[in-house]
Amino acid sequence: MSISTPQQNSVSNYLVPAAGQTHAATLSGIFTATPVLIDWRQFSIDNFPFQPQGVFIDNSAGVAPIVINIQPINYNVSCATGAVGQFQFPAPDNQTCTITGNGQATIVFVDFPVLPNAGQTNIAGTVDVNVISPSPLPTSPTANAGGLPYQTQERPLPVVAWYGTIAAGATTATITPAANTNLRKLKITFSNNSTLAVAATILMTVILNGTAIYMENLYFPTTPTLGVGGELIKLDFEMLALNVGAAGTLVVTLASALTTGIVDINAYFG
Repeated sequence: MSISTPQQNSVSNYLVPAAGQTHAATLSGIFTATPVLIDWRQFSIDNFPFQPQGVFIDNSAGVAPIVINIQPINYNVSCATGAVGQFQFPAPDNQTCTITGNGQATIVFVDFPVLPNAGQTNIAGTVDVNVISPSPLPTSPTANAGGLPYQTQERPLPVVAWYGTIAAGATTATITPAANTNLRKLKITFSNNSTLAVAATILMTVILNGTAIYMENLYFPTTPTLGVGGELIKLDFEMLALNVGAAGTLVVTLASALTTGIVDINAYFG
């Protein structure tokens, strides 16, 4: 790396103008990539003594940064796309500048000290950010090992309940829910008087939109079970997406018909 010999320039920052009064010169219009030249020496001859040391820029309607190149010190002042800012710069003697941009903008040069934007950052458009450290980023509340905050809020989904039944002597029940809904929960109960003519294990199959989603072998005796309540099956598909399709059905089938008893089916789609 090499650094050139410092260039010496006379400047007038923070000096009271000789006229005893501060001034401003406003430029407003549509700026382009073609530099606009401003010669403050000629401006001072044609108007009043003027040696700017700061600038206010309204580039809120621009689609490219406003860039002011200060000569003879070759110093750039840049106002981001869509931003409004105020900037100080060295005020060299025999000052000229060129201005480039893209779109409507208003620029006000002044010959008094300009306070900077106090650290304000203007970001417009789409910005890509690459965060190197810390990783993972701290969150409030703190994140778990998977990088997700602990605090969550569950919102209930609207569902519609559907009912079907398989009576003694029958083997199947069909439910036709609304099209393109997801099966959220399924509850199947067998009454406590459910029996077979011969004690055995039979297969129960649950089919949604032509696909088997649950199968279980169930044992039934020849004598009803004593007590209150019977076989209960609860299935939770809340975190899945078992879709019924455009014209699908939910079908519960027993491999053999019950001799006594009844099967109740409660399905919740949403």
